[in-house]
Amino acid sequence: MSGLTVKDGVTEFGVTTLDGEQAVVSSRDVADVFDKRHSDVLRGIDNTLEDLEEEFTERNFALSRYKDKSGKKNREYLMTRDGFTLITMGFTGKKAMKFKVAYIKQFNRMEELIKNRHFTRLEYKPMTDAIKEYRQAQGKTPKWYHFSNEANMINRIVLGDTSKKYCEKHDVPQDELRDHLPEWQLEALMHLQRLNTDLLHAGLEYDDRKEIIQQRFDKMYNNIKLSA
Repeated sequence: MSGLTVKDGVTEFGVTTLDGEQAVVSSRDVADVFDKRHSDVLRGIDNTLEDLEEEFTERNFALSRYKDKSGKKNREYLMTRDGFTLITMGFTGKKAMKFKVAYIKQFNRMEELIKNRHFTRLEYKPMTDAIKEYRQAQGKTPKWYHFSNEANMINRIVLGDTSKKYCEKHDVPQDELRDHLPEWQLEALMHLQRLNTDLLHAGLEYDDRKEIIQQRFDKMYNNIKLSA
């Protein structure tokens, strides 16, 4: 058990994100991992919620529904790190402690993944603004393909293909691409978008920027890429 894997936005023990802002885990996954009946975990959560302030409850426990194999809808709770910590506080024993430590690490990994996704999106707008300024400084009007050309250039360096072709090859919806990328690629996209923004402001031509960006990627990420 590595306890650290993240695949398709879900860790080995079910830590994930539904809104792209916060890491959560289902009470069902917690029950499975700690080898407890889900009904017992639900009862423990219900009893705990009776003693909690409403603000804390709303922030850390989201009541949800899932369908079982028969099609019946049942209750589950989606818990944040704080909610999980509170509920599993009473889980004792060496095995339980091992799983709690693993969960803490997985929450850390998921929160880092969320942060990288967020900042990758934040870095994209400054780059598009820089493209507009670069074209206007040349006395030219920015066209739609100028933006896609820049994005495709960085995606080819990081992903080995354009985002469209990458998604087609891996059967991933294009608007969910970042949810399916490992942390190192999200970090690379963020870093290279920022670098490209600086190079655009410096007035460098496309081929010169591409060469510099490729060199930076090879220097910083190629070892990770080879081992991924």
